[in-house]
Amino acid sequence: MSSAPLTIGQAADAVDVSIQKYWLKDEQEKEEYFRKFYNVTTGVTDLYLKDSGISGIGETDEVAEQATIIAENPVQTFDKTFTQACFSKILSFSWKMWMYGIKKRDVTRIVSALKNAAYTQRENRLARYLDAGWLTSHTYSDGQGAHTVTGTGGDSCALYTASHTREDGKQVLPSYSIPCYA
Repeated sequence: MSSAPLTIGQAADAVDVSIQKYWLKDEQEKEEYFRKFYNVTTGVTDLYLKDSGISGIGETDEVAEQATIIAENPVQTFDKTFTQACFSKILSFSWKMWMYGIKKRDVTRIVSALKNAAYTQRENRLARYLDAGWLTSHTYSDGQGAHTVTGTGGDSCALYTASHTREDGKQVLPSYSIPCYA
């Protein structure tokens, strides 16, 4: 990828008076699918975001008549730290290209391509995380090099595993249908 600005010589059609219609061939606003799968926290101003809490309780037990009901207490949950990351891209144009190509042809909307690039990157990154849910970490590469993403939760297990434990050390049991008593 070149860091040199876009010049008139590289996009001569932008200043060619014989071309009547010149427009930005970019995608429309992108839909944000990630909000359907992820809990989104906005307004974060710290480099690290850490969450913890108190657990609920396990499933109920069937109790025979006159049997003792077993007590259970909530416990401290696993801690999870999220580190903020910065993503960027720069568009550069020569002054002549901006004045006589981009601005004159009214394709200043080209800067919205940066927003779409950010949307695409975010959607792809979060989709990769879900795709790699069986792994404890995965790597991907971009223009800045290779990056490793850790996919473990507070219990150090991969997202999609049957090995998750509750915070009190008990095994998380698989779900099944239970009768509803009124």
